[in-house]
Amino acid sequence: MMRTTEQEWRARVDEQERSGLTVREFARQRGLNGNTLSWWRSKLRRNRAQETAMVPVEVVDGDPVGGPAQLELVHRSGVVLRLPRGFDASDLRRVLAVLEQRC
Repeated sequence: MMRTTEQEWRARVDEQERSGLTVREFARQRGLNGNTLSWWRSKLRRNRAQETAMVPVEVVDGDPVGGPAQLELVHRSGVVLRLPRGFDASDLRRVLAVLEQRC
């Protein structure tokens, strides 16, 4: 029996999500095990939420809006996050996970 790679499962999960079919319907039509497809879908979503992208950062002196120092992040979706000094990293992780689910 041949093993299916993660890349192949990613393609199947993407196809299922675009199809508009439930996991069960899609799996039945393709002759796949619905539980296995669900497991891969969950695993790939967790992996996607944990991935981070490195982007260039420009450090600018002063604060143009006159408030406390901030960190500004531009997410690949175009959403701009302005974070106050001392922000909670766990809150940022949760916000980024939500943004990744929307991409």
